[in-house]
Amino acid sequence: MIKALVVFFLLIGSSVSWAQSITSETEGGEKKKWRAIVDVQHVPALREDQEAYTDVVAIGDYFLNKKHRVRVLQSGSKLYQKFDSEYEFQTADTQLYHYYAFEDKPLGLGYIWRNQFSLPVSDISGRDDLVTRLTSMMFINKVLNGGSLFLSLRPFGRYNWYKYRTSAGGRRLPLYTFGATALASYSVNDKVAITGVAYYSIEGTNSSQFDPDFVQKENGIYSFTVSSSYQLTKEISAYASYSSGAANYINQGRYEVYLYDQDNSRYGLGLTAMF
Repeated sequence: MIKALVVFFLLIGSSVSWAQSITSETEGGEKKKWRAIVDVQHVPALREDQEAYTDVVAIGDYFLNKKHRVRVLQSGSKLYQKFDSEYEFQTADTQLYHYYAFEDKPLGLGYIWRNQFSLPVSDISGRDDLVTRLTSMMFINKVLNGGSLFLSLRPFGRYNWYKYRTSAGGRRLPLYTFGATALASYSVNDKVAITGVAYYSIEGTNSSQFDPDFVQKENGIYSFTVSSSYQLTKEISAYASYSSGAANYINQGRYEVYLYDQDNSRYGLGLTAMF
């Protein structure tokens, strides 16, 4: 389960592996028109019943001006099984973004409005007959302590558009998702940064075959990640991370937040290149 949460962090742009790109989230643009980011993270298996995997994320940014930026993101995961013949590479949906940076900064806060459009190219989306996902997120950012401390609150809403209300196996598909991400990053010096990310969301599904407007809340998800990154060169940084969380904990009656869960807690090592 935690793998899905980690991948979701990558998709919403809050991955701790991008600590070095935080400045671009608070400003509207850069002198360079183009920017490319490649992130590779490996999560080893700590027990025999866990599976190791490697996540790869490729990002392309184009800065139209100081206010507008567009982004395309493609991610995938290499899964490692116990037998060499069973490995596979899974591609996630392609994500298209538009960022709008507000000029006004009331209370010294920076505001960025991001809208996201998903292209269903993954096997999972194909099996569930996904048409698209539309997500709108507001970045509320604050820089403190002379620029060394960065805080960000990111509430969002998502509408999931499927051809049918349930999957082929009868599983109810999510209709909407509401949640928020909170991020804090502290730069110890020019090379070392410590970052924490917390995420929470609630999904709603159409649980009535007779009333299309009846939506039931379920599938609450929370997760958090703590990482430390080190700037190796101007373009490349390395990081180590710890992640944990729970999915569907509302239906399971799990309202507690566990700092460590032997089933879901994972450690990761990664490299980020930004050009």
